[in-house]
Amino acid sequence: KHGCPSVVFQSPPNAISVFREKAELLLSPFSAPSLRARNVRSSLEGSLFDFDEYKDVFIPLASDYQIKNALSVLYTLSVMKNLGYGSTEDSVRAGLKKTVWRGRFEVLSRDPVVIFDGCHNLHGVTSVAKTVSSLFNGQRLIMITGVMRDKEYKKMAHVMAPYAKKVLTVTPSNKRALDADILCGVYEELGVESVACGTVASALKYAFGLAQQGDSIMIFGSLYMYSEVKKQIDNLLKFGK
Repeated sequence: KHGCPSVVFQSPPNAISVFREKAELLLSPFSAPSLRARNVRSSLEGSLFDFDEYKDVFIPLASDYQIKNALSVLYTLSVMKNLGYGSTEDSVRAGLKKTVWRGRFEVLSRDPVVIFDGCHNLHGVTSVAKTVSSLFNGQRLIMITGVMRDKEYKKMAHVMAPYAKKVLTVTPSNKRALDADILCGVYEELGVESVACGTVASALKYAFGLAQQGDSIMIFGSLYMYSEVKKQIDNLLKFGK
């Protein structure tokens, strides 16, 4: 919009160049800041961090990339404040504390721990792997995954394989879905014990039966699986394994 400040976050240089050129045409003040949190502390309950004048900011989201998203919010609010659209620190903290983001490193169960992340591309999987490494301190997880066949699924598997105790593959309900047997073979080639379960229901039943005390289950890949995952986990928790 003409004359309106433009802020871009977490974008590659070529994309930033396009945004910058458009902003210049519209006489729009442009910024693409590199933001960094300080004193970061994370757990499955959420994340605490410091940023600029803010100390001990809490978000109920447990992942490095969600902290980056929160930094984007705080920076944008500072830009808006300079335009006269101020918010009190208490209201900002309260808003962040109430944040809900379904399907992104979402804890769906505590016993056993079950996490879902719709990281459907290589960039997303890389972020999730970083979070798993940070939160689980070397513990290998039971993993359930399904992806679309037009994704870089071999590279995605290579990123997640080091954190897998066992991988259960599914075929998401979509015409673009990669067959579970093919994905299972990819993980087997990487030396990870894998089983092609086909459906989300079968994979979850297998995973809940396999999980022992202290095991955690990580479900990742296509967001097309989310509603079925939620439904099946609710049934398993309600009626038992």
